[in-house]
Amino acid sequence: MWTIYKLHLRGFPSHKGYVGVTDNLDRRWNEYRTSITNPDKVRLIHRMLKRHGIQAFDFLVLEVVPTEAQAYRAEKAHIKAHKTHSRHGGWNVAEGGKDAPIWLKAKRERDTKTRIAGEFAWAEYSQLKINNPKLR
Repeated sequence: MWTIYKLHLRGFPSHKGYVGVTDNLDRRWNEYRTSITNPDKVRLIHRMLKRHGIQAFDFLVLEVVPTEAQAYRAEKAHIKAHKTHSRHGGWNVAEGGKDAPIWLKAKRERDTKTRIAGEFAWAEYSQLKINNPKLR
């Protein structure tokens, strides 16, 4: 079973939230709770959780469906209905489903290339240090 859920900042308009999909609601809630202390989590929803604290949010189940395809279709519909997309002031940066915006795909690709290039540069530098006593 797949669950479409909403994280909503209590006391704020309904668009101040995030709609998501998961096949394990308990695991997903725990991921959000632990994201507050993880500096690597920088997505918009994680930044909002860090800013306001997890206790300021309601974790609501919007719909439960049997298949992944239905879940992603329902997620798109709920993002639209609740106006949680970032263009409305919400925290969904994508329209829903598995479609990430083009700018996010490009950023992920740049980050991956930078990380790989950095790892290669570090490996080459380490090898130079081993082979050149002056660099030690």
